[in-house]
Amino acid sequence: APAETRSLFDGDGPGELSALELRIPGLAPPPTLDGGADAAANAGAGTPSSLGPMVDVLNQLWVQMAWDDEQSPSVSATAGSLFALGDLGAGASGGLMAGLRADGTLYLYFPMPFSKHAHVAITNRGPTAVSGLWARVKLRPFPFAYDQVGTFAVDYHATTSVSGSDLPLLDTYGSGKVVGVVLSEKRFACANCSVRDYLEGDEHVLVDDARTPVVLGTGTEDFFNGGFYFDHGPFGLATHGNVVHAAPPSFDATSAYRFFVSDSIGFRSHVRMSLQHGPTDNDSVVASSLVYYYRSPRSRLALSDALKVGDSVDEARHQYNTAGATWSGSLGATLEGEFSTQSFTSTGRSQMGSSLFVVQIDPGNVGVVLRRLLNQGTGNQRAQVFVNGALAGDWLTSGSNLNHAWREDDFAIPSSMTAGASSLAIEIRFVSSELDWTEFEYQAYSQLP
Repeated sequence: APAETRSLFDGDGPGELSALELRIPGLAPPPTLDGGADAAANAGAGTPSSLGPMVDVLNQLWVQMAWDDEQSPSVSATAGSLFALGDLGAGASGGLMAGLRADGTLYLYFPMPFSKHAHVAITNRGPTAVSGLWARVKLRPFPFAYDQVGTFAVDYHATTSVSGSDLPLLDTYGSGKVVGVVLSEKRFACANCSVRDYLEGDEHVLVDDARTPVVLGTGTEDFFNGGFYFDHGPFGLATHGNVVHAAPPSFDATSAYRFFVSDSIGFRSHVRMSLQHGPTDNDSVVASSLVYYYRSPRSRLALSDALKVGDSVDEARHQYNTAGATWSGSLGATLEGEFSTQSFTSTGRSQMGSSLFVVQIDPGNVGVVLRRLLNQGTGNQRAQVFVNGALAGDWLTSGSNLNHAWREDDFAIPSSMTAGASSLAIEIRFVSSELDWTEFEYQAYSQLP
């Protein structure tokens, strides 16, 4: 009934939910999309003139999952998006971790560990009754140390695009890993335009407060392992798929999923994911998205020190000096990615010899990350990094970008060189580049156990 909530599981831990399966009377993949066929079979669906079956029911049923003592559920999303169909109705499926089987069973197979208690419920948020639901939740023992794992969570957004700003996908603090994305976008018909141009939007992923993306894409369909605006029609594979393409005269809509089974996106203190709508965030769309991830509230990376190169006070405080200097001054530029229109200025230096400085770190560290702000207008910068006189390795920042000259790049220093220390003496020895080694800021992050 409308506004009714039913409990699907309520039990004590420790344990792990290994599966959630759900059947809704009347729900099944379209006949040409058999919920597990290969891409060639599914490609025959073409471009349907309407949304997928059961769109209203899949969007009005919401699933919630809460672990242990949390006040807000880690999972709260429409059934359509949670089971990797998106919010455009049933379509091509067959994903490894979530999807819709040919017999009409929705499934979610991500491992979901909990320490004390787990609660799973489904709520009808729509105006019409949905009867005859069947559900199964599988529980198994969890024999590992719970404090070393994250809890399963999703971040669900339903939004209308804002010109000049990316669609938000995920923005959260703590540590964990991102393991999948489900997206639905709809663009209304437009005059003298390519209506599917919204798929030109690139994905942007920032981790651990770095301002340079660790993932900077080339298009929405590319992000979901497709190409050419999914020109062969919907398909469903183990790790990715184009669930629905609806193209009636009044709008164009696409839903897709991707699981990061072997290429999860790890974060140690923060992650921010977003997606352009059109090549410059210029296409108006109505969108919904769901990100699957594992999270722990504990940060495993903390800023310990920062040196602003070119600032005489900061240089003195960090005992900074350089040999073989080639340039000093200030630069105004932009970064790649989501904030590529926002310019800022910083002082800095360049050298073809060496730079030396001292940074403070947490003695309880299990390694240190040294982050550098550089001018990537100079390409392929390589240097040797010495820590307390010992070689830590080569630091190569490959490539270049004259249009967005700012870049942040990380160098990992192992715990064998940092454990128990409260400070590190760093030497950067120039090896090669298109010109010289550029440095505007160094930050020392302590990795935490």
